[in-house]
Amino acid sequence: MKLDKGFFWGGGVAACQHEGGFDEGGKGINTHDLLTAGTKDTPRGHTGEIEKGVYYPSHTGNDFYHRYKEDIALMAELGLKSYRLSMDWTRIYPTGEEKTPNPEGLRFYHNVIDELLKYNIEPLVTILHAEVPIHLVRKYNTWMSKDMIDIYLKVAKTLFTEFKGKVKYWLTFNEVNHAVFYDNDDYNEVYAELGSGLNFNKMKNPPQGLATASLNILLASAKAVLLGHEIDPENQIGCTLCFVPQYAATSSAEDNLAVLHSLDKDLYLTDVLMKGQYPKYKLHEYEKKGITLDWTEEDRSILRKGTIDFYGMNYYSSGMAAAENRGYKNGFFNGYRNPMLKTNAWGWEDDPIGLRNALIYMDRRYGKPIMITENGIGCDDVLENGTVEDDYRIAYMREHIEQMEKAIIEDGVTCIGYYMWAPVDLISASTGEIKKRYGVVFVDRYDDQTGTYNRYKKKSFAWYKQLIASQGEIL
Repeated sequence: MKLDKGFFWGGGVAACQHEGGFDEGGKGINTHDLLTAGTKDTPRGHTGEIEKGVYYPSHTGNDFYHRYKEDIALMAELGLKSYRLSMDWTRIYPTGEEKTPNPEGLRFYHNVIDELLKYNIEPLVTILHAEVPIHLVRKYNTWMSKDMIDIYLKVAKTLFTEFKGKVKYWLTFNEVNHAVFYDNDDYNEVYAELGSGLNFNKMKNPPQGLATASLNILLASAKAVLLGHEIDPENQIGCTLCFVPQYAATSSAEDNLAVLHSLDKDLYLTDVLMKGQYPKYKLHEYEKKGITLDWTEEDRSILRKGTIDFYGMNYYSSGMAAAENRGYKNGFFNGYRNPMLKTNAWGWEDDPIGLRNALIYMDRRYGKPIMITENGIGCDDVLENGTVEDDYRIAYMREHIEQMEKAIIEDGVTCIGYYMWAPVDLISASTGEIKKRYGVVFVDRYDDQTGTYNRYKKKSFAWYKQLIASQGEIL
């Protein structure tokens, strides 16, 4: 199926997972700079300070900081129409509270953006992709404080102003649902730390704290949308949510009700982002739990006016909901593992049709353009004879893109872009490993800290290049 020429065939990355150069160019320390490496069986740790002899994967990433020209040239060879990246707060405002931005940090990002534009690659910039200055964690517990809104807006204003005329497409936050992550009241500190710097140990009442943090993030997003449109009316501003569609474990009414309740945990956020108001069910839940929102009528007006222009969908897998656990294994993201789906080595279910379901559902619910801002598979690739025979990645991408195309052509979904995660191998956010490789380009770097950082095109590179050239027709 052939898509329109204006469709954004792209790839996405995050600064904290690929840049490296953590102590160069005047950069400050962010939350990821204190996260240690883990595995699929061992969670990442977090140290209070940088400790000698401890390996912090973000300190080196895949060395994009020194190799951005090489990587962007590869993206041009691949034929990417768009490239998603984040701009690390701590490169621009090292502690978050400086009054003027760090010129070296801005110069680096201007160089990156200019290199993309040289090859006619459209930048898509995430304003906050988990790179929170550690200073703000210690002083404010980040989004627990309303002060974070103005600090965030200072960064947003700097980026909107600096890159006016160069960057048109923006994302206010990455995965707002994981920034305030919880499941069945089981608070997942690692994901909150990754997403927003929240520290549950500092919360007297975590449910209240998460409601407060959510509101502050949503207000910051709405204000950024209004500010971005004011600075440049051409700006198109979205936000991403990692959407995990749910299937009922059985055909029972109780399990189908569990599906609705599971979706409620995330979709109240997109309701606010795209409709401009909290849904009644969420306010009812807060009332039942004794949770209050510290907001004014002006705040509610800002939420109504500052809705996003498009929705960024990060899709990797689906989940399964049940009224009770009947011996099911826990899913990676939320809910339970679906026994009808195959699972990869890191416990993620492979569900291409789930992507089509997700696109249809969100299209019908909101009626706004959708970008698939992340989709991909992490695998333990092996480099042999200068390449990787990653037919499994080709199969994963082919099956998911095919379902996306069906959603667009057969179901009438307005989907304007597909960004694979990630074009060049980088550090996994969840495990801190580089062996969990996502790219169509292999990076000669290993978790024992050996390797040259040299780049090698995998078999999937040629496949994705051909697909893009055919506008999605040759799968």
